Amino acid sequence: MKKGKIKSIVKKARTAVRKDIKMNIVSELQQIASSLGQDSKKLINKSSSKLAKTLSKSVPVDEQALIEANLQAKKEKKIKAEQVSHKRKLVEDKIQQNLVERLKQATGEFGEESPELTKQIEKGSKQLANRLAKSARPELLEAEVLGQAKESVKATQPVRRTRSAAASKTKPQSSKTSVSNPPAVGKVSKVKPAPVSSEQIKSEPTILIAEKEIELV
Repeated sequence: MKKGKIKSIVKKARTAVRKDIKMNIVSELQQIASSLGQDSKKLINKSSSKLAKTLSKSVPVDEQALIEANLQAKKEKKIKAEQVSHKRKLVEDKIQQNLVERLKQATGEFGEESPELTKQIEKGSKQLANRLAKSARPELLEAEVLGQAKESVKATQPVRRTRSAAASKTKPQSSKTSVSNPPAVGKVSKVKPAPVSSEQIKSEPTILIAEKEIELV
């Protein structure tokens, strides 16, 4: 590995250490400041950055371990990329196969198949399938995951109510009471006044007077 690359790896490691140290220092200083009734975030951040930078420079770094870890991460990334690429190819082939079958059925209704038409169908299907496979997210390339995604979409869709189900619901009852025997036209029905308590006599004398006047009439 080149010296420049090793230097870059070491620098990244020291940066990570510096950020971790600063986070711990800031947390500690904020607790101290709050206990003293002070709130000086700007001063805390500035002093923490300087101290963390100084400490990170003195932290010993194992260059060999960092190089090995970097190489291992690259290897794992490459393997993962190959797996994703393989899955994309499988999805692309499946999409292309379905498109070719559908397009052949659609064009077959207008006449007999020709080698030129079949060639155009296969070419167009391959291009479209390639674009669709490239746009798919890696986590959705698995057939099982695709199935789970479809099921989750179905589960989130609202259930449509039928008219019969909506009609079966009872209507809310009206607050008005129905009259079984309505008074005949031209006749006056006698209305008995409600009993009045002693408390109402004290608090509502006007109502009592009105009722007495009604009784007299």
